[in-house]
Amino acid sequence: MIDVENSFPPPKRQHVLLSCLPKGASELSDLIRQRGGIPVLIGQDAMVELSGEDIAINWSFADALPPKRLTELTLRLGQDLEDDSDPVSLAEQAAAFLFLALRHSHGDCERALAGCHISWNGQTAQEKVEYLT
Repeated sequence: MIDVENSFPPPKRQHVLLSCLPKGASELSDLIRQRGGIPVLIGQDAMVELSGEDIAINWSFADALPPKRLTELTLRLGQDLEDDSDPVSLAEQAAAFLFLALRHSHGDCERALAGCHISWNGQTAQEKVEYLT
């Protein structure tokens, strides 16, 4: 389990799938940010680092999708991430879901990458972006 200090607000809802950790959240996340990456906590057990290239590729893909396909993919990945417990599989899907959810909810990418929680409600099949900065 990754020890993330309590220096950033906890999520308001359960089912948080991803958190882009803000500056000061943990030593590891600060090191990732110092290297120019974005630290993404998946659940409470795994952290991945998104590079500038990861961000550009995933945002371009999400931005190019027609609305119907965007909704379908967001729904499928949200359900997959909620149900999956394999850390490797989760890490592979995390970046894609992050940007699909941001685009689907008309979120502010720059603000979200500075710090956010992305929740998934399996009952309503809806994502929620909670900005931390």
